[in-house]
Parts: sequence; structure tokens; C-alpha cells
Amino acid sequence: MIFKNKLILLLTCLCSLVQMNCSNSEKKTPILKLDNRESVQLSMGNISYTDKGVGQLIILLHAAGHDLRDYDSIYNELAKSYRVIALDWIGHGMSDYPTPLESISAVVLANTLQEFVIKLNLPPSILIGNSVGAFSAGSLAISNPDKVKALVLVDSGGFIEIDTKTKLFCKFKGTEFWTGVLWNLFPSYYLKQRNEYVKGILENIKNKKSDKAISVNAAIWRSFVSPDHDLRERAKNIQTPTLLVWGKNDPVIPLEIGKKAEKIIPNSKMIILETGHIPFAEDPEGFLKIVIPFLNKVSINKS
Repeated sequence: MIFKNKLILLLTCLCSLVQMNCSNSEKKTPILKLDNRESVQLSMGNISYTDKGVGQLIILLHAAGHDLRDYDSIYNELAKSYRVIALDWIGHGMSDYPTPLESISAVVLANTLQEFVIKLNLPPSILIGNSVGAFSAGSLAISNPDKVKALVLVDSGGFIEIDTKTKLFCKFKGTEFWTGVLWNLFPSYYLKQRNEYVKGILENIKNKKSDKAISVNAAIWRSFVSPDHDLRERAKNIQTPTLLVWGKNDPVIPLEIGKKAEKIIPNSKMIILETGHIPFAEDPEGFLKIVIPFLNKVSINKS
């Protein structure tokens, strides 16, 4: 992932104003009571997910450091017309932590998705992924095109040039110390709009802070500079219909990256919303207004 030059300075300045408790004590995360919770044992551990609705399958994939609750803003609306599965990545939400914690990476998440759809014998799906979730969705469309009906890539990872600035920031954010210091500040910065869903996401992130969660998030950030996280060449082989949705004010993966992705991916189209890094939570109505027609067009066996 990439950041504008001023972001590093801004975050550093913010950090200097905040006194953080950097002890190794674990904080307990409240158990979230969600309907339709199921689980499946995969090679990296137990994966928790929700499954609701009938019809063409949609799989929702969240960003690093978040969980499936990110999709509260659109989940029930989608489930009115589709079968919708949302999963917690390994090391996130109610899923198991990996062993060792440092073994997690962006590529591991992509492999987890592949194992998930094969283990559950899921039909060809429409994948809606955000950030590293979008990277995983794109990776599956490349490796297992028979499993992907269409893609909605939201502020997607995997399309950024791994230059010196990117390497430096990922190294900075890949340290457990700075990930812990920025735990609440960073999401508050990249989520530009405020509503009940965004406030819920920020509260959820705050509540689930722990030494393990910090270690997992830092490890994922370190993995962003790996050549395996670069989709730019491989994405030329994506043949499924692809809708790119980008937040105009996203400071994490800027709009110009989305425009480059649109040029790379065949049969793709980009829509821009006045949001930050998570458009479907920041502007659910605007997101659904553009995504529903796309879903209707590409879906089959819809009830």
C-alpha cells in the first residue's frame, strides 16, 4: 500500500500527541452476537463466517485489521436478493489466530479464500472485497476463474508500485510498536465520512485491540512489499466482469491507483464516491446505487 508524503508526517505528529499504553497485557474483545454464524476448519485455523439469503452467491471480504462487521451497512440489503457470505479473515474477528502469528500475510489471506471456496464447494461467486480483501478476490479470479462470476474491487490492494516510499512506510507500519500506537488513529484518518456504521467500525476496532491483533496486523503490512502482492501483471488475465469502486479521498490507496487498475483489468469500469478507504460503510446508499445494477446484470439464478 502507499501513502502520500504528508501522511507519514501527519501520523508521526499525531503519535507525538498521544500517550499510549505499550504494555504486553492482552485486552479481551467482546464477543459480537451475530445471526447465522458458522465456521469451517482450514489449514490456517478455524474460519468464522455468516451465510444468509438465497440466490446467486456473493462473498464479502474485509480489509486488514477489520472484520466482517464492516459490511453491516449493506449485508442485509444484499441478502434480500442474494445469498451472502461474509467471513472473518484468519487472525480477525471470531476466526482463529494463525500459528505463529507472524506467518500471516496478504498472500496467506488470498490462499485462505481459495481454500474456503473449495472446502465448502461453493458455486461461482460474485466477490466484493475491500483493500486486502479485494487483492484476495482478484487473486482468486486469476488462479480459479471457474469460482468467480464477477468482481467488485473496493479501494483494492495489489496495484501499487513498490517504490522506496512504499517500502519505508510498510516497514514503519509493519512494526508492532507503531501499529499499536496508531491502532485507533489510523482508521479514524482513512475513514473520511461519519455515520452510525463508521462509528461502529471505529468502536469495534478499538475494542478488539490486543497484542495478538497488533502482531497480525503488523505482519500483514510487512507483506505488502512482497512481489507476490503485486497483481499488476497478473491482473491482465482477469476475464470476469469487474467493477472498481474507489473513495475519492482515500489516503491509503489513492484514487490514481484505482485509475491505473482500471487500465490494467480487461472489461473493468471504475466508479468514484466521495469517501475514504471503505466506501460501502461511509456511503452505503451511494455504494448500493451503483453496485446493485452491476450485480443484477452479472447474476444468475437470482431469486
